[in-house]
Amino acid sequence: GFTQFVIDTVAANVGVALLPFVVFVALAITQFVTGTNWGLYIIALPIVIPLAIQMDANVALSVAAVLSAGVLGSHCCFYSDATVLTSAACGCDNFRHAVTQMPYGILAGVIAAIMFLICGFIIGYSSHFLFLFLFGLLPGCAEAIFPQVIGKTSKQNTRKCLLPRE
Repeated sequence: GFTQFVIDTVAANVGVALLPFVVFVALAITQFVTGTNWGLYIIALPIVIPLAIQMDANVALSVAAVLSAGVLGSHCCFYSDATVLTSAACGCDNFRHAVTQMPYGILAGVIAAIMFLICGFIIGYSSHFLFLFLFGLLPGCAEAIFPQVIGKTSKQNTRKCLLPRE
């Protein structure tokens, strides 16, 4: 049905590293336009979780993108339940409350979008970074940082850590 169509279409057109960013932006816009708070989660999570599994993406990061998008859209929307309840409790109209929330929401949304983009690339390629760190960089630098354990002087090991091996 529809869920499999969305999964197949997105999996063919979006890379693993971009998935959290695309999910966050698309669903934040959807949440802002529709104003549904819990409805977004009910509709999006059954699509995003199987999508992340099929693409071999990080499921936790993809779910975090859905939850963050829901919060961002809810706080910036003029007629979401969070805005209506808060403005009623404060005694101001919905529009005024949403306008005062918008700069903070947009700033947080831009920062979150950048972080989802960065985390998508880091977690998407994390096995390569981990391999490089554990078997390439870490042993040479450990000799420079802990010379008493290795039994050499710090100066010799610092050169070994910072300069390529001969």
